[in-house]
Amino acid sequence: MIDTDVDCLIETLKQLIDFNCPSHISKSPWILKERDRFEWLYKDLTSLRTFLSCSEETRYTVPEVKALVIRIIDLASKVEDMVDSFVSSFAVKNPKDFNQDPCLDLDDVNHEIQVIKGEMESANHEAPNVLKDERSASRVNVTVPKEDKIVGFDVDFDQDPCFDFDGIMQEIQAIKGEMEFANHEAPNVLKDEGSSSRVNIAVPKEEKIVGFDVETREILDTLVGDQKKLDVISIVGMGGLGKTTLAKRAYYDSYVTYHFYIRGWVTVSQTYQKLDLLLSLCNSLSIEPGAGEKNIGKLCELIYKRLKGKRYLIVIDDIWSAEAWNEIRICFPDDNLGSRILVTSRLMNVASNIKQDSPIHRLRFLTVEESWDLLRHKVFAEDGTCPTNLQETGKQIAERCRGLPLAILVISGLLAKTEKSVEFWTQVLDSIGSYIVSDSEQCMNTLSLSYNHLPRHLKSCFLYFGAFKEDFEINVRKLMWLWVAEGFVKPGTENAAEEYLVDLIDRSLVMVDQKRSNGGVKVCRVHDLLHDLCLKKSKEEKFLCEIKVDPFLGLGFSTNTTVRRSFIHNHVLDYVFSKPFSPSTRSFLFFLPAGLAYAFTKENMSFIYSAFKHIRVLELKSVVAPFLPTEIGQLVQLRYLSLNTQEPVIPESLSNLWNLQTLVVYAMTCPVAIDFQVCKENSLSNLRHICIWPSLSLRYPVASPKVQTISNLRLPFGRQPVLEMAPNLKKLACVVSQQQHGLVPFPPLDTLVHLEKLKIHIDNDLSLGFFPEQARFTCLNRLPHTLKKVTFSNCYLPWKDLSEFGRLPNLEILKLLRGSFQGPRWDPNDGEFKKLKVLKIQSPELAEWNMSSDHFPALEKLVMDGCRQLKEIPMCLGEIPTMGLIELRWPRSSAADSARRIIEEQQSLGNDWLKLVIYDRMKGRTLNFEKKLFSEIEFGYTDSSEDSESTDDSTKDKNGGFKSITFYEPMTLSFEDGMLSIIPEFELR
Repeated sequence: MIDTDVDCLIETLKQLIDFNCPSHISKSPWILKERDRFEWLYKDLTSLRTFLSCSEETRYTVPEVKALVIRIIDLASKVEDMVDSFVSSFAVKNPKDFNQDPCLDLDDVNHEIQVIKGEMESANHEAPNVLKDERSASRVNVTVPKEDKIVGFDVDFDQDPCFDFDGIMQEIQAIKGEMEFANHEAPNVLKDEGSSSRVNIAVPKEEKIVGFDVETREILDTLVGDQKKLDVISIVGMGGLGKTTLAKRAYYDSYVTYHFYIRGWVTVSQTYQKLDLLLSLCNSLSIEPGAGEKNIGKLCELIYKRLKGKRYLIVIDDIWSAEAWNEIRICFPDDNLGSRILVTSRLMNVASNIKQDSPIHRLRFLTVEESWDLLRHKVFAEDGTCPTNLQETGKQIAERCRGLPLAILVISGLLAKTEKSVEFWTQVLDSIGSYIVSDSEQCMNTLSLSYNHLPRHLKSCFLYFGAFKEDFEINVRKLMWLWVAEGFVKPGTENAAEEYLVDLIDRSLVMVDQKRSNGGVKVCRVHDLLHDLCLKKSKEEKFLCEIKVDPFLGLGFSTNTTVRRSFIHNHVLDYVFSKPFSPSTRSFLFFLPAGLAYAFTKENMSFIYSAFKHIRVLELKSVVAPFLPTEIGQLVQLRYLSLNTQEPVIPESLSNLWNLQTLVVYAMTCPVAIDFQVCKENSLSNLRHICIWPSLSLRYPVASPKVQTISNLRLPFGRQPVLEMAPNLKKLACVVSQQQHGLVPFPPLDTLVHLEKLKIHIDNDLSLGFFPEQARFTCLNRLPHTLKKVTFSNCYLPWKDLSEFGRLPNLEILKLLRGSFQGPRWDPNDGEFKKLKVLKIQSPELAEWNMSSDHFPALEKLVMDGCRQLKEIPMCLGEIPTMGLIELRWPRSSAADSARRIIEEQQSLGNDWLKLVIYDRMKGRTLNFEKKLFSEIEFGYTDSSEDSESTDDSTKDKNGGFKSITFYEPMTLSFEDGMLSIIPEFELR
């Protein structure tokens, strides 16, 4: 019951009412004729949207509200189909070809809206009783939020869709009164049902746990450390990861028990009452409240006096908001005795807000060895010995649990109480995902709790991860564009999309795989169990539909006209051969890991238009098409288009896609630039992101002043109308050509006053066997001062030209990739690179770097990659107060030794924050094909602008092999006796 689709319909109607579409559409006599009906549709749907917003909580608990929500969303889907079909007809047909005047038959829609309004008004009158009945069956200690969700909706639907605020406030006060009454009754109820409430549960004794030895030691060291002031230590991680278990392990540690005079434990949980928290804490601290048990001020005083003058440890478990901490922090005195508070939470922002400078321990997943150790100790509780015939299958089961302790415990409980045979364990292994997510209420309830706690705008974003394959490495930039195209985030607010992702990460629902140079997220994924949760919830919410195809039996799914988003992972050709027809589908997604793709024929490509006439999001990068069919230009509802083609031409018909926001085209097999044959009078008024590989040639600028990203644009000599018509450009990756005597006619960019990221690559053909001349760029002194990140590759500039970039006042990241600069010596000048934080250099020529700490006063990270001639790392790098990491990739031994001396010198001065990472240089390496060390070899260049800064083992597959190997020139390959020799160097990606 995700209502994002209603928002999309409302936005479409607003476009038509405001004439925000091409003139041949907005000024069509049939559109003008229907404008009044568009307006009343917009008005009525906005009223219904108000109901949806207010029913965010009750739709899952009140059957009457749930039924209304489903009807509204289904009605919106029906209306959207009618409106889209009506509008699309003008894009694919000449008005003269119509046999009769097109019109919208909305009589049935109008009648259904009036019926729904009547039922909503009935629900409004019944809301207080429904609330009372519903709340009485749930936990009594309900939190009264600061901003209450409205369950009664006193809206006059016959007038302008505005709230009757007086009626709403009366309803809120009535609800608050009932909740206050329930809260005052809580202690009596808790006495009767103490066994079912979390508030008064005693902390269980510590049980045997496996793993987290290092983490436990770190937490214990912090708890019993020398710091005298009161400190807060936080443990953060997703549900089921073992936060509470780890906290118990520290709480019951023998030395902790000895070190602290008094200890207490309180569990907050998602819903709480301050009174109940204080009573629970009193109980844990052996305080008898007496007559003041219902007086919050008295309880706080009792707790404070109990802790005053003593070294204490308080564990606050499962806290969901900083407000909960603020409610009770007054109870904890700071007497400089070394007292500690240990907090567990799923939310990083909660831990950060409790005490910003306090240590936060982000809990990791268990290793495969730890997972197996935990599983066998739980299944064979007596001595942990597993029969030999079950060990191999048991280890596979443990690995399949993906390091989540709760998942391992759930499966262990199943295995411990059933027959211990290879056959049954194999069945469990094959179905482990369904056992964990579908059959275990404990695991599902724990994971679902995180989902249920999400605000409305994050639920759609989270469920969208279900469209990707398990363990899929998701490109964050593409994910942001998809969210915008789907309507989860408003266009032009990609920063909000990034904040949404960070919020999901902080809630431990999404994991970071790789980070960017600036610390942002480059690649992310979700844990397998959470992926299963996405699929389960998506099915319940009618949010996503997975297309399953059996190559022998045909389609394995039932077409659901109410599900607007479909995805497929396998047998896409069989699906195409079935000639699907799904005009209600708005999103079709097909993702495969990098390097894998299906080849389509000319006939295959025709299915796109015939199957998805009103498609908005089309992700087909994993399909290699012989060409881009002109029929795509008839899909006028498209917001996002990603394709892979063998023909270096984008047809002119795409100029008609006035709704298109993102265009991504891959043509890696094409030796030349892709020619985007956009017509001069194009309708691409909403286009924001253009990403073309290997490069893009634009004849005319697009009509949209909203363009923010252009990747791999080939800049011709002379005027640049494409750039002149993109005043809001933020990211530009350009390809330029070198003229005679090294001249590079680079255009002035100082008019692009919003440009933040710039990539420059010279298209030199190194295969011709000659070394490029040193480049001479024109207009390097006319760069926008807004630039924050600059990347060079293959430019062969003299080092002195870097001064032009050193003068940029906001430059934070500078990447000098292979062939960027020419010459053996770099002498930076004073007063340059004042804000530079990250510097990456790939230069086989650089032998001498003369610098002082004043040249890079804000530098935080230095990466020297393949600088084989550099004999010494400047010692003054250690004197830069912000410097945190020096990373050397295959340096000379003398350079590595000098870097070690920098670290030793700083450590002797007490500066232990500076880290050094060194990758040993490989002059040659031999790989055996028979052992299948890797599954893919990619020849050529990496996408240098997005190169990973991670140094973990994520480049390896499950068998320990490499996912991909990228070779850089110069290189020599020899194949003999099944062995591949690579000389002199390669970089693992």
